[in-house]
Amino acid sequence: AYIVVDEARHLWRDLDNQAMLADSLGAEAEAHHAAGEYEKMTELLHEALSINEKIENLWGQSYGKVLLHLVHFDRGEADLAIQMANESITLGDKSGLLASSIALRCDLAWAYGCYGAIEKGFAIVEEALSIIQMKNPDWKPISTATMIRLALLGGDLHKAEEHVGNAVLQPISIPYPHYTIVVGLANVE
Repeated sequence: AYIVVDEARHLWRDLDNQAMLADSLGAEAEAHHAAGEYEKMTELLHEALSINEKIENLWGQSYGKVLLHLVHFDRGEADLAIQMANESITLGDKSGLLASSIALRCDLAWAYGCYGAIEKGFAIVEEALSIIQMKNPDWKPISTATMIRLALLGGDLHKAEEHVGNAVLQPISIPYPHYTIVVGLANVE
């Protein structure tokens, strides 16, 4: 993966295609995230964010901050994780990027739950659910999974069972393994 994204990065630089260069840097950052190489990931994301800010690409800015939220959450940097999530959600809402408007709201809800604010997490999932109902009902499993996991995190088995329903949750169509894993964890838990 590193060889391919490095090749693409050089191609976009040579062609002076800033939007694709920033996107390529984001893809490379994702590969480094999967390998747990957070320093390199963060370096690439900041370069991509700089480009996306310069060209006023709100989607690209939101996408970069999704990934920064994940790395800060993984590192236990609560303030930065929440800040990146909120900034990404705002940018996603402005630009119509549903991945930020819906899925990242669920990630932010989970983060709040992990930080001890489970009820705040539920309120944020409800925001995601209202967007899901208006714009993309197929993504409901991500909000349901988050509600199940938050209820279990809070020790409320009855509330978790209310959200479970009668069927196994199916992964959403967003092509990030992270969200497939979230839904899978809710099914297991």
